[in-house]
Amino acid sequence: MKTFETTRQEAKNFKNVSYLLDFLGELTPEEANKLLYSSEDEVREYAIKYADRKTKIDRLLVEYNSNIVKGILNTIGELTPEEANKLLKANYTYVREYAVKYADRKSKIDRLFVENDSDIVNSILSSIGELTKKEANKLLKANYTYVREYAVKYAGRKNKIDLLLVESVCSIITDILKSIGELTPEEANKLLKANHTYVREYAIKYADRQSKINHLLIEDNHVIIDSILRSLDETPYYLILGREGFIAYFAKYAERESKIKWLLVEHDSSVVDSILKSLGKLTPMEAYQLLNSKNWMAIIYAMRNVNSKDLAKLREIIIKELIN
Repeated sequence: MKTFETTRQEAKNFKNVSYLLDFLGELTPEEANKLLYSSEDEVREYAIKYADRKTKIDRLLVEYNSNIVKGILNTIGELTPEEANKLLKANYTYVREYAVKYADRKSKIDRLFVENDSDIVNSILSSIGELTKKEANKLLKANYTYVREYAVKYAGRKNKIDLLLVESVCSIITDILKSIGELTPEEANKLLKANHTYVREYAIKYADRQSKINHLLIEDNHVIIDSILRSLDETPYYLILGREGFIAYFAKYAERESKIKWLLVEHDSSVVDSILKSLGKLTPMEAYQLLNSKNWMAIIYAMRNVNSKDLAKLREIIIKELIN
């Protein structure tokens, strides 16, 4: 809370600044250039009349007082492309906006990568009009959503496919998919690894069989798992959603040897049960392998589901392994 004393001191300081500036009168360019970096707004404002153009341009990069910004811009008028390119990096929005009119095309394109003020983004896009394919491909990596949306119209197909792998904004994903239409198997196989669920779902229709099967090993979205499984099987069947759905499919179609290997490392009892039911009676060697499973159900199954005539063979295998 201000006291009478602090208010009086502020007034005193203000009078001292004004007095000192009156005492100095006209400044040399060197003096004015130094004073443009004063912490006092009044001093910086006073120095504008005398500072050289380069120092005023440099000050605009960091100036935060709107009156001083406008004062400097009024004294320098039009900018050279070099000055404008530099000022596109200014802290103050109004300075960047002023610079757009004079900056060259390349610098404005580069600014779009990091600019987050919508007015400046729109101003730049309006000033550059249509993009070349090279420019658009570059801008697909911009931070600001609207810039990427704008670039989609002009970008090359390969770059749009690459963006789909990482894009998270639904409107951009939709625009890209509309513009590229049908996918080649190679493109679809690639997009099965996309971050966004909708992209992976779109890719299923065009991906080849082996890629879809491989993708089932890592997919955790039950809708996509369901779509892939249905696309692989021409006959209707009851599909349990989620991971169990994949295991049900696996148990139905996988080779016996693969299912035995799976049982050695699987922990989920419901999954183990599903696979065991598909195996039926075990050979002595299969039973021996399953005795090393990490799941107790598989071990019990191995001990109980060997034909009696093969029990002696199983014991023989176990004894042999224990000796070795």
